[in-house]
Amino acid sequence: MSNVINGTTGVDTCLGNLREIYFKMLEYPGTRAYFYDNKPCPEQGEERERILILAEILADVLETGLMATRRIPETESYDDWRDYCCFILDHSPTVRHVVVEHPLWWRELASQA
Repeated sequence: MSNVINGTTGVDTCLGNLREIYFKMLEYPGTRAYFYDNKPCPEQGEERERILILAEILADVLETGLMATRRIPETESYDDWRDYCCFILDHSPTVRHVVVEHPLWWRELASQA
């Protein structure tokens, strides 16, 4: 029973962190395209910094979700979370770039790339 509670808490935390990223995307219209629509990262400027930072935060959330759902199978969410991670890696050149550039920072996520 405690593993189910721990798993639910872990997934809820990850989803809460993901919502925070969505709220940040709402503050900057057009940001979502960098993560869902294959839009490449800007080459310079403030927008580039913003997108890189959001990509790193998103990679942290995805990594945490993969670890939590793998370690606590009672969440029954590993396959779903893995599918979402693969989608982001396939549709976000920026997230893919930061993960491939630093595979030791996001080991679980890099194994999906």
